Amino acid sequence: MSLNIELPDSTMNSIDNINFSSSSILTKEECILKICEILELDDSDQSKRIAEKSITDGRKALHDYDQDLSPRILRDEIDESQSEVLKLLIRYIEQEWYRNTPEWFQQYLQQKKTVSSNIYNQILIRTADYGSKFIKENLLLSLIIQFLFEFDDKRILETPTIDQIRENLIADGRQGIEQYADDIALNVKEEQLKNDESPLYLALQDYYCKSLKNLFEDPDVAIQRANTIKIALTCVTNDGWWKGLHNKKFQDEIAQKKFKKLIEKLIDYLNKNKIPIPVDALSNGNSTNSSLINSASSSSVSSQPSAITTSTFSSNQSSNSSYIQIKSSILNETKPISVITTNIDEEKRNDECKIIIKCINEDDKLKLSHLVEAGELIYIDKKLNDVIDKIINDYACQKYFSLFINNCLIPMMYLLKRHQNLDDFIECLFQKYDELELSLKST
Repeated sequence: MSLNIELPDSTMNSIDNINFSSSSILTKEECILKICEILELDDSDQSKRIAEKSITDGRKALHDYDQDLSPRILRDEIDESQSEVLKLLIRYIEQEWYRNTPEWFQQYLQQKKTVSSNIYNQILIRTADYGSKFIKENLLLSLIIQFLFEFDDKRILETPTIDQIRENLIADGRQGIEQYADDIALNVKEEQLKNDESPLYLALQDYYCKSLKNLFEDPDVAIQRANTIKIALTCVTNDGWWKGLHNKKFQDEIAQKKFKKLIEKLIDYLNKNKIPIPVDALSNGNSTNSSLINSASSSSVSSQPSAITTSTFSSNQSSNSSYIQIKSSILNETKPISVITTNIDEEKRNDECKIIIKCINEDDKLKLSHLVEAGELIYIDKKLNDVIDKIINDYACQKYFSLFINNCLIPMMYLLKRHQNLDDFIECLFQKYDELELSLKST
């Protein structure tokens, strides 16, 4: 089943004709009240929460409230491509794209709306339908990636995913786009690498600027000189956090004692945000970095063990060949093989615990909106064998049984949603799993 994001002409015209004069601005409160009215809800706090949920998590999230909405409303306003709720969300979201954003970004949006209107409308409608799912915490960077890679609703779920691209660009700066040479037009890639006014460069600069400010304002670091901050921002925008702040141009600007403190804070920040550190951070012979990472990691282990454990579900797994999480780096560098094995086992147990917690934690449970999304996005033009083959192949590559179990959840829930028998799925899955196990043993 494919998701047709082509809206009728009336909806497309409403997108094209939106203007953002002060008299036409739609406040969030007004949007919530209008959604309540369309959904035929009362003015209670619960009704307003339902309406607000559609703004943050998208129209499809309203499936989570199927007991609060009539079947007619669910059918006409949430499932149909022509919907008053969708039109209202599109109006509000596009308005917010142009409000409180840099002028360069507004000009870029206008250009894309004129030159690549189909991609522009797809991204806008996708955001209205799925909210922050593909936006995360950084609007500018997430939208720029979607425009540069021209994601449609099928492509956005394929590898490399938007999450993988975003995380790698944050880790590596704009140089990280080199690894996606096969996924982006050559002239587009070259512009992002060479032009300091390219949309990717400016979006990354916006992201790093806010985080650098927090790092530099720490009392133990206290970097205040405007020129030093400018050099740091240029370096990290080009090469990412680790290589950028280790650039000689930046290191020449500050005392070594202050630099060591900065790297300590940086490691904490990278750990907290699950941003990988290059493998050569420990292998380049720099004893200062090695001791800093060991010190920071030991502190994190005692206070937040899960924060530095390699996540089975991390979307940047594709970059594991060149990057590793801090804990793995330290183990490989300083611990005997027996200890490494023990810690790998602990990580696998932690992964299994995470899956169990997902089943009982209310915020992590699979909801109806996930199943709706599964039917519309994940299994476009897929047969049962295709789905099972991907699960088995992923397990063959990664050897994580906990991830294997997790990857089975969505297709099982999808089949249940469709009132289809699970026997065929399980029988085929077990057969292919047994074949894989036999082949692994023989090798």
